[in-house]
Amino acid sequence: MKSRTKLLWLAPLIGIVIALVGCGLPSVYPFYTEKDVVFEPGLVGVWVDQHDASGHGTRFEKDGEKAYKIRDIEEKNTNFYSAHLFRLGDHLFMDCLMTEPEQEIPAHLLLKVEQIQPTFRYTVLNEDWLSKLFEKQPNALRHYDNEDTGDKGIILTADTAELQAFLKQYGGTKEAFGDITELKRQ
Repeated sequence: MKSRTKLLWLAPLIGIVIALVGCGLPSVYPFYTEKDVVFEPGLVGVWVDQHDASGHGTRFEKDGEKAYKIRDIEEKNTNFYSAHLFRLGDHLFMDCLMTEPEQEIPAHLLLKVEQIQPTFRYTVLNEDWLSKLFEKQPNALRHYDNEDTGDKGIILTADTAELQAFLKQYGGTKEAFGDITELKRQ
């Protein structure tokens, strides 16, 4: 009961995190372990969405041995992330953690990476699909449904091992992920 009360108190703050981050389902825990992390040098550089006239650009820089610093510029907002590319089975994913603007509650976001070259193609978990799964199987993955407080959004509260087991089970399910975003190198 204590953890439910704690989550109810945190829900408004998490709602703010979701609004600031924009897309993707936030997770309290990372989606990767160090043993799963890979580094793809072809990702380093500046990428732009060729279908977005707003000038949205994303810069990937190497950060240490196997991490990336991401600078994401959308119109007048710039967000900074720390990111780790990782492989689970046949699938490549990226865990992104916003570092600036600083968040009261850090939220890990998941990208499923479809391709890095010649274009960077990725997708995010489909919240509608996940909501339907949770209606049928409420224990499929530990989560908090923010709708209880009147806000929209699911917050994943499963630990890393549970998140990875879920991704291994559903990583190849097309409906589990949304539309593909495609960026080209600038």
